[in-house]
Amino acid sequence: MDKALEEFLSLFEVDLKEGTIHLLGERIVLFNTEVLGLWRTELIETLGVEKSRHVLTRMGYLYGQHDYQMVKRALPEADPASLARVVKNLASISGTAVMRNVGADDLSSSESGKEFAIEWANSIEATLQLEMLGESDLPSCWMMMGYATGYASALFGRRVLFVETECIGQGAERCRAVGRLDEDWGDEANLIRSHLNPIDLEGMLRHLAATVEEQKETLQRSEAEISRLRRTAVSRLSFSDIIGESRTMREAISVAERAAKFDTTVLIQGNSGTGKEILARGIHRASGRKDAAFLAIDCGALAETLLESELFGYRRGAFTGADRDYEGLLRSAHGGTILLDEISEISPALQMKLLRVLQEKEVRPVGSSQPVKVDVRILAASNRDLEQLVLRGQFREDLFYRLNVIAIRLPSLRERENDVLLLADHFLRVFAERHHQDVVGFTPEARRTLLSASWPGNVRQLQNVVERAVILGDQPYIDVVHLPDGLTSSGLGRVGEEDMPEVRAAGRSIEDPEAREILAVLARSGGSRTRAARTLDISRSTLWRRMKRLGLA
Repeated sequence: MDKALEEFLSLFEVDLKEGTIHLLGERIVLFNTEVLGLWRTELIETLGVEKSRHVLTRMGYLYGQHDYQMVKRALPEADPASLARVVKNLASISGTAVMRNVGADDLSSSESGKEFAIEWANSIEATLQLEMLGESDLPSCWMMMGYATGYASALFGRRVLFVETECIGQGAERCRAVGRLDEDWGDEANLIRSHLNPIDLEGMLRHLAATVEEQKETLQRSEAEISRLRRTAVSRLSFSDIIGESRTMREAISVAERAAKFDTTVLIQGNSGTGKEILARGIHRASGRKDAAFLAIDCGALAETLLESELFGYRRGAFTGADRDYEGLLRSAHGGTILLDEISEISPALQMKLLRVLQEKEVRPVGSSQPVKVDVRILAASNRDLEQLVLRGQFREDLFYRLNVIAIRLPSLRERENDVLLLADHFLRVFAERHHQDVVGFTPEARRTLLSASWPGNVRQLQNVVERAVILGDQPYIDVVHLPDGLTSSGLGRVGEEDMPEVRAAGRSIEDPEAREILAVLARSGGSRTRAARTLDISRSTLWRRMKRLGLA
């Protein structure tokens, strides 16, 4: 190990009793990357990409300048080359990335025309970009560029600008940047120049205020139209449109056809992607409420407070931002049907309020003491076994019995194998017409691959796979090469519960079927929660909450 680095590492002081870590007398903290990713994502969604890039680049720049001064104080006798080498190891120590110098071996000075090329692996910024937001059109290592610029500028006493030329967050094979003296750059470095300047918070706030006002006006202009659509939106789907010849599927449809004629609650259970909402729409279409609204809400996609106000509505002034009355979805569906999808995710407090709706036929908006009568048929859906949740004390028994008047279980796609090709052929016709592709069928090898897959995302995953194949296909018949690697690679094609006698996480056996399903999808997705959530057709935050609840996080 480099002697200068050894000296530097010796300056860390960890006091577990006091819960502190010090470096050169300055307290530092360890920061969870998941939180950093959520904050980075919220920053981008709130400020936009360009302003977020400014904030993070400026943060990295100040950090780089500070670290140079800290290292210089610790190693006052070290030459510039040693100080330059320390920062590469410092990045590894902090967990930011593994930096490698790939050019300009002489780091002891900076002359006009000199170029510094660096590359790094395991960039936390590129990783968070892919995990949280997917591939970007722009380089993603904004803090790293600011840091390298700040440290190098302080090291040489002259401004050195680093510009990222390749980034894994863009889909490149590596992250790489080039550094030059400010005067050696042309206009291509204008962006990072502007991002090194202090942040104009007042200007950002004015921009945000103007954006919010603009969006508010747009929402107000559309409010009447949205309300009208909510009341008149009717599903055109009938049971005859549901594709399936397997015995288990026909039994489920038979029960749904019978239940549709009676104005009672129905509980639909089945894995994600099995078609719970489609069946619910069929029930509504075959009921006496078919001419009124059908509304659906994913109870697992919203925080408790948001879900409550979305379902029950609120009065003006009930909370910050409530500048007008909102009737909520239960009242918007008056006379019609509402589907409460993933009902297992609602809190005990909301379970009690929902029970009141079923018993008293009334809702109480947030911020109001007066109940409002409502006439709405409630259908509920869950990918978890509610009866088991009741036994574990995680779901109210009285609410379960209110919802479970008619129970329908939808089989997973691997339980209805003779429907796989039937569905695949249907989706092929639909997407070939939609995308104007001359695709007429599947090769025998492709059909065998479709039959051998385990389909953790069920019908929805099959639909996405076929649409992808139709778009990528360049011949009349879809072949194996047009199917995702996860369906064809050895060991990934068919991994179901029967193929995973023992799944382990954090050193313990996983028995919960939902947990096993999530782990199987994560395995196929290479550990990417973004791709796994896409396969399961849920939001990334919903997947994260489920993983935390199941002890997989």
